[in-house]
Amino acid sequence: MKRADMLDATVIVLGYNGLSYIDKCLSSILDQDFPISNYEVIWADNCSTDGSAEYVTRCFPSVRVLRFDQNYGFAEGNNRAVDYANGKYIVFLNQDTIVHRKWLSELVHAAESNSRIKACHSNMLMPWHSERLPETQEAMLQCVHIADLTRFGYVGYRQVPFTNEYVRTLFVSGASVLIAREVFKDLDYVFDPDLSAYCEDTDLGLRINSLGYETVLVPTSILYHNQEPQDSLALAVLRKANLIVKNRFLVFFKNMYISEYVLFLPFLLLGAPFKMREFGWEGHKKIIYAFGSIPLTLCSFARALLEFPRYFDKRRKILSKRKREKFWLLRRLVRSSV
Repeated sequence: MKRADMLDATVIVLGYNGLSYIDKCLSSILDQDFPISNYEVIWADNCSTDGSAEYVTRCFPSVRVLRFDQNYGFAEGNNRAVDYANGKYIVFLNQDTIVHRKWLSELVHAAESNSRIKACHSNMLMPWHSERLPETQEAMLQCVHIADLTRFGYVGYRQVPFTNEYVRTLFVSGASVLIAREVFKDLDYVFDPDLSAYCEDTDLGLRINSLGYETVLVPTSILYHNQEPQDSLALAVLRKANLIVKNRFLVFFKNMYISEYVLFLPFLLLGAPFKMREFGWEGHKKIIYAFGSIPLTLCSFARALLEFPRYFDKRRKILSKRKREKFWLLRRLVRSSV
């Protein structure tokens, strides 16, 4: 058994009332082709009320359980869990996932393959993907499901024939992402808790790239994500969309010079209407969303403007450490093929 401070990886699963997901998620993490003595698993419980923490303690004794005194949300919950991690690489994983047996080893291999690669995310299958069923921890896929930022600032998805080649991205998916511990000292924080919810992983990917490093998608690190599609125009969905769009304005403000941001702003304003192409909705829903997204976007931008002062200091630090030339991010986004 390696000493704790020499572990290759720590897998952190942030849990909140996810009792129904635990068995499949943790069983798959503990059934990797990566030596079990070389990694640890932490279940960071965000003050669940469904007995999740107790269940993990009882049924998965090899998993270390952290019990938080309140629900700290995605960003702060994961940040707090990092303080207890002993791995050279920290892997963040959503609770509603099942991972392939090569999931962890392929992420670590990618990070070890190039000193410039400091973050890797997985080839993620959603419930609506044709390859989704049956779920298997053994078979390779026929496609690579690429998630990356579009020229309009939102996360877009495309499917390409399978390849073993790593795909360079600006975005890293918080659902399954490996980060080299050594880069933490330059990041100040992993996920930004001020974003409260959504776009924290977009921000993380941009900050790592801004430091001159690379982030990649690893086709052979396969993940099944049980997130359900949102095909409703209910008020709760619109509130979520408003928060996502607002945070999108904030994230790019944090990571761009003012002149760069002003040039990119028209693309951001068009982001919400163009995002509808990702939803697979029927014609009338697309029309409703297209028109409804205009006031939603303007409202989100107004809310973001009010919050800009909160990010002045963080923005200053990010830009002071930026190792890439001015306008590199704008150029990358405008040339996006997603």
